[in-house]
Order: sequence, then structure tokens, then C-alpha cells
Amino acid sequence: MPAGSARRDSCRRGPPRGWGGAALLALLLLGSCAPSEADWVDELQARDPFVRSLALVALDVPVWQDPDRVADALLPLLSDETEEIRLRTQALVRGHAAQALPTVLRYVAGSVNTMSPELAAFVEEQGALAIPALQAALQVEDAPGGPQLVWLLGRLGPAADEALIQLSRDERPGFRLAVARALAPAASRSEAVLGALLELQRRDDQVRSITLPACVKALAVELARNDVEASRAAAARLDALGPGAVREILSQLGSPRPAVRQAVESWCSARREQLLPAALAAFRQPDEPPRVLHYLELARHVRAFGPDAAGDLLTRLASADPAERVASAVALSAFADARLPLRVELLALFEDPVSEVAVAAGYALLQLGLEPGSLDALALRAGELPPEAGVALGAAVTGELLRELGRAPEATRASARERTDAWLRQRGSLQAAWLRAVELWAVEADLREEAAHATERLAAPAQAATAVPSGGGD
Repeated sequence: MPAGSARRDSCRRGPPRGWGGAALLALLLLGSCAPSEADWVDELQARDPFVRSLALVALDVPVWQDPDRVADALLPLLSDETEEIRLRTQALVRGHAAQALPTVLRYVAGSVNTMSPELAAFVEEQGALAIPALQAALQVEDAPGGPQLVWLLGRLGPAADEALIQLSRDERPGFRLAVARALAPAASRSEAVLGALLELQRRDDQVRSITLPACVKALAVELARNDVEASRAAAARLDALGPGAVREILSQLGSPRPAVRQAVESWCSARREQLLPAALAAFRQPDEPPRVLHYLELARHVRAFGPDAAGDLLTRLASADPAERVASAVALSAFADARLPLRVELLALFEDPVSEVAVAAGYALLQLGLEPGSLDALALRAGELPPEAGVALGAAVTGELLRELGRAPEATRASARERTDAWLRQRGSLQAAWLRAVELWAVEADLREEAAHATERLAAPAQAATAVPSGGGD
């Protein structure tokens, strides 16, 4: 055995059990067997946790002589199986951040699987001081972990915006996506960031799906500014996004800021002819048959295209595309003020060969309402239709009946309720499905509540009839 190894083995025996690493270090120093920095770096790989812990104590000096080698040896201990060693290593790396940071970043850049919460937290703690080191590490052309470093830059806040904007022009694989993810949350932070994101998505369709929501949100805010030039520039940029952005633009009608909602509505209304067809297509689910549920969000926002949109939608009810017929019928549910002209067109859809078109017509009529005098005839028609279409029309009829009940004066409410329940019982087994559809589809909360109460009332007699009498029979 070499003499140096024998000496270290002798030192490893250490003091009696219970002594701490600092005491052992002092003993080693006094005993003239103090290892060098290089020796302690080697001991960081020892199998014995006590020896690893001792090496960490020994390396806790103001300045490392070989910072790259020390930091490189410390990195595996950040995930050591011993918690005390992990914590000591984290403290040691943090205490020598200036020396350790370049090595840490080279380590992260070297592989796509080297990032850990501890390393991310360490870099974030350095704040803006980490930016030059990150930029230097990103200069390595063949760094597979480069996108991880870009993500770290994004965690450093506004101070890193300029570095990220420069990286947005980088053509290396994965970098555009990484920059897009890092910058997207900051789209509204500055004109420079927004411009970089818009240019990124113009060049890369994959990036567009990441950046579009943030860009549209920022442009909607600009559109609402009390500044004619800024608003005009935002409108032009929204135009440049094309019809494919219409769904994201419509989502801004849900903004908590009234000025944003008003500005977006005005922008949409002025472009109805171009955007309404795009909106009908935008909510379609690829490779799926059309469903009413796909277009409920469209119905919430379609009035932004102005009152003339109802006429356009009526025309599209005759489209050869069943998805467009479903979308148009659902969207028409938003135009309650034009419901009389719409009813005849929607009622004709119950003969459509595609059942979901009839379901969409029923959904729209439930929201728009029906003529009270037509309910009996329509109820009979509902009973003769195929099941899905019949439930949809029956729900519209039941909804209007419950609206009448809700409008009854308090003095006559009880008798109105009895008439309503009697009418529903005459529908036999159909009434349960009709009421359930009202509960599921009605936009009005009061109408859903009335349907739930009616369901409870109509179920009570049936439960009483099936209960066993207390006498037990004959």
C-alpha cells in the first residue's frame, strides 16, 4: 500500500464515536496529516458517508485552488443518498457560487437529463449575476442541454430579456422552442419581447402554438390603449396573425378588463365577413364527428361579430357540411333578441339526416325560447322523432314550460306548478329525459334549478307507489 494511502487510512479511523467532522478535521491538522485540496476532492467519492462528510467540511474554505475540479466533484453529492450530505453540499456550492457557477452550467449543458430542482434553485439565487455565465455556457455549439440553460435564463426575470431575444435568432435544434417557452410569459412586458415572439411564431408553426395565446393577450391590451397609434398598430398585428388566431382572439372577450373586451369586440365586428367563417372552423375538433359541446365557447362569444352575424349563421344552416350546420345552430342560441325569425329555420333542422344537427337545433331553441301556444304540438312531434332529436326538441319545449312557471306570480305559483307537473306526467317516460336535458343544457341558472325541482317532484309519487305498505300486504 502506498504511504499516502496508509496515512489516509490511519486518519480515517477518526476519533471516538460521536465526535463531529470538524473535530476530526482539527485532529488531522494538529497531527500533521492534513490532506491537500486534491486529496479531499478524491475523498468526496468515498463509499463511507462519514468520509464524504469530512471532505465537505475540509473543502469549506474561502477560496478553492482548483474550482472547476472541486465543483465538478460536488455535483453528484447534490443528490447523495444521505440527507446531511445533500444539505452540506448545497450550502457549500451556494457559499462558493462565483467559483462553482461556470462548472454547474457546463454540467447542465452537457446532457438533456442533468437539470434538477436543486441546480435550478442555485442558478436562480444568483439572479442577474448568472446571466453572463449562462450566455458563455450557451456559446458551446454541441451542448445537448442548451435548451435547459435557456429555460434557466427565463427564470431570471426581466434582466434576462435581452439575452433571450438574442437567442431567439439561434437556429440550433430545440432553441426556438426553448426561447418561446421562456419568453411567452413575458409577452406583455415590453415591445422588444412581444416583437421577438411574433417573429418567432412567424418563422415556426410549432412555436406558434406556444406563443400565440400570450401574444394575443398582449395585443388585446395594446388594442384597448387610449393611444390611437398604439391601438392601430395592435390591430394591424392581430390582422397579420390571420384567421387561424380567431379562437385565441375571441377568448379575450373573457378578459376581466372592460376596455379590453370592448376593443376586441369592435375589432371582431369590423371583420365579421372574414372572421365568422374562420370562427366556425376554429372550434371544429379534427377527426371527430361534430358535437354541440365543441361549439359552446363559440356561442358565448359570437355576438362580438355584431347583430348581422345572425343572418350569416342562418344562411349557413343550409351548408352541405354537417359540422358547419351544427356550429351555426349552436351559435344562433346567442341571438335571443332575434328569436322569432330564427325559430322556423331551427325547427326545420329536426328533419336533418345528421342527428347532431337536430340536437344543436334543440339546444338553440332551449336558449331562445318557443311560442307558448305551440308547446303541445311540438311535444307530440318530439315523441315521434328519433331518440336524440326527440330529446332535444322535448328539452326546448320543457324549458319554455318551466320559464312560464318561473314567471307566474307568487299568488298563483302553486296552481301553475300543479299544471306544469300534470303536463309533464302526460309525457310518460319521456319527461325524465327532457328535464335532464334542460338541467344539462340551459344557460339560465334559474331554468336549471326549475328543472331539478320538477324532477324531484315527479319522482316523489313514483317512490311512494313502489314503497311496501307497513302492514306487509295480505
